[in-house]
Amino acid sequence: MRRCPFIFTHMKKVVIGIDYGTDSVRSVVVDAENGEELGSAVYFYPRWQARQFCRPVAKQFRQHPLDYIEGLEQSVKTALAAAPPGTPSRVAGIAVDTTGSTPVAVDKSGTPLALLPGFESEPDAMFIHWKDHTAIDEAAKINAPCQEYDVDYLQYVGGVYSSE
Repeated sequence: MRRCPFIFTHMKKVVIGIDYGTDSVRSVVVDAENGEELGSAVYFYPRWQARQFCRPVAKQFRQHPLDYIEGLEQSVKTALAAAPPGTPSRVAGIAVDTTGSTPVAVDKSGTPLALLPGFESEPDAMFIHWKDHTAIDEAAKINAPCQEYDVDYLQYVGGVYSSE
């Protein structure tokens, strides 16, 4: 029985870590055996940096999905390019970390509306950033009736349903 030549037994494995943050996405390539950093990169979201879909006076903070997509591609490519030659063929895993609180409206296929023709510049089609508090009135409407019950349901969401 022949073994597959693409088994990682003869190569040191590396992993790629990707962290999505408020202003940027960061990627790091790490030796899986000893934790040594082999390459890293930071990609600052250009549309976010330009505040293209933000209106602070209205408490509106939105991010375009392309910032996330382009950031993923560029930061991983740059981090791999900074690592020793041959590193891409040694990638054994990818880990992604996010705040995990970025809702977005999608079509029935799951595509964010901002990626569809006609919605590319529509703030309501963008990712709704954690800093966005445009739903203050709606949150108040949810909080008000909660005071009328014998059970404090708000205790399960930090004491108040937030516009965030």
